[in-house]
Amino acid sequence: MAPAAGPSHGDGVGVAAAVPRAAGRVARHGCGDLHRRAAHRRHLRRPPRRRQLPCGAEGGATHGLAAGQRTGRRRGLGLRRQPWRRRDARDGAPGGAGAGQYCAGRAPGDHAVTAVAPARPSLLRALVEEARPKQWLKNVLVFAAPGAAGVLDNADFLVPAVVMFVSFCMVASGGYYWNDLLDVENDRNHPTKRNRPIASGAIPLPIAWAVGTSLLIGGVAVAAISSWEASVAAAAYVALTAAYSALLKHVAVVDLVVIAAFFVLRAIGGAVATDVPMSTWFLLTTSFASLFIVSGKRFAELREVGDDAQTRATLDQYTLRYLRDVVSISLAAAMVSYCIWAFDTKEIAGTSWPFYELSIVPMATALLRYLLILEQGHGAAPEEIFLADRTMQVLGGVWLVVFGLGVYVS
Repeated sequence: MAPAAGPSHGDGVGVAAAVPRAAGRVARHGCGDLHRRAAHRRHLRRPPRRRQLPCGAEGGATHGLAAGQRTGRRRGLGLRRQPWRRRDARDGAPGGAGAGQYCAGRAPGDHAVTAVAPARPSLLRALVEEARPKQWLKNVLVFAAPGAAGVLDNADFLVPAVVMFVSFCMVASGGYYWNDLLDVENDRNHPTKRNRPIASGAIPLPIAWAVGTSLLIGGVAVAAISSWEASVAAAAYVALTAAYSALLKHVAVVDLVVIAAFFVLRAIGGAVATDVPMSTWFLLTTSFASLFIVSGKRFAELREVGDDAQTRATLDQYTLRYLRDVVSISLAAAMVSYCIWAFDTKEIAGTSWPFYELSIVPMATALLRYLLILEQGHGAAPEEIFLADRTMQVLGGVWLVVFGLGVYVS
């Protein structure tokens, strides 16, 4: 028996499928026109959106928006910026082509604005920074001889020592000016020295020459207030500074000895300014301890720059093994010299108190502590180590107290 005729689900599908394709396209196009008209009405009711011009490296990515082309309802990432937002690494990270640039919000028709920051420091601040006040810590050596003699509690000795301290601060700062002027090209290749005021251009070269020369001459004149012998010591420092900056710093090993001699001249200047005799072992201790600090500085610098040793005239002639040997030899000689000086000073003082011998313990510990710091990859700036390492500061304070007891209690 045949099934009853009538509409079925399959027949309904067949009827829909029987609609001509052209009619379907007309229906779809009509619906699209309705959606476009509705979107156009919504767009007219919307407030106009401000356009922004491209900033820096965004010119290619935002060219369509800057030219007035529509990008649809989705907007590109970063097209609407907060005012004065720092650009990230993709737009030009610090150190890249776009380092230090900012992009500000702009009204339609404005031109692109690019600001460069930060500005250079003031000239006065740059002059003080070039004088390197932190390096003045080395000049406390002028108090070593009168302090060991126990005469700093007398104003007749304290005042000349202070005057000599000021003198060496001036001539040392003048020497730093001269050295940086003659070594400006090498400093510009150094990872940290290129930020110095002269190497970075913060101080014009003519001004740097004038200030450096004035400091050198003025320092010798100040030393003459104490005595003519003190002025000779300051003048010898200036002459050695000029020879080092012009020639001796280019001769390997000699540069180490000359820089160590700068420390010895400080100690000699304090002794002659206060008219205090110096023992042979005192000079040997100062000499070898200075050589230990200087060779350790070179060792740290060579480890810091690695194969790129163009930052200093003689650095490419040294090896880490050689400098480590110099550090070890100078350290051993400094410790032996100090031990003999301590026992010799006790014999001269004629005391039974063991303070001079006990001062060997904090002194030897401080030297070994500094050797450890060198092996850990530090020491390129010794003054920063002494100012930052709390253990070194405590050891220095303990030595000062114990040795002071030996001087004044005995």
